[in-house]
Amino acid sequence: MTTTSPEGATEECTPLPAFAPPARREVKALAQTLSTLRDGDHASAYLRSKRYGTHRVVGPLSIHAAHAGLLLVGSPVSTATQPVGDLLDITRISDPGAALAALPTGVAVPAADLAHGDLVCGHFHLDAYGPFAVLGRAVALGANSLVLGGWFLASRGAPGVRLVRAERLAPETVPGLAALPTPGVADIVVSDR
Repeated sequence: MTTTSPEGATEECTPLPAFAPPARREVKALAQTLSTLRDGDHASAYLRSKRYGTHRVVGPLSIHAAHAGLLLVGSPVSTATQPVGDLLDITRISDPGAALAALPTGVAVPAADLAHGDLVCGHFHLDAYGPFAVLGRAVALGANSLVLGGWFLASRGAPGVRLVRAERLAPETVPGLAALPTPGVADIVVSDR
């Protein structure tokens, strides 16, 4: 695929795979990639946390003033000097619209119909970031709330306030995603983002 940068230069870019986190975390390569990223760039990153499991986030980067690191739609990906421990991989995206459109599609379902462990592609919108997406397993927070990579799919039984749409994915449609272990039910409710 060929894309055009804001400066008018064209570049060839390979479409990103739907879900392919690296087998190993390469800290030096992450640090090198992070050194090329700036506030306002768009990226796709694989993050791994004990609470949310391994998930992919696609969206814009911003500077976090408190530690001078980068955030990817609210998730820290670096400090001033190094990648955060949850970051497995990050790739700059030159065409954010195409990257979001290329994500796997599934059956659009109401957030209330999702359950803990479902494979989900969640599309969200926040004025500060614009549109972004998270791909991974839904994690229950108590009885009536579900999150995907820290973003609410449902809160107290109602759709998450930032959720645009949620798509339940069939395991066979996204190689690599079905093999993800399902995180345990989180017992701490976080604030609705």
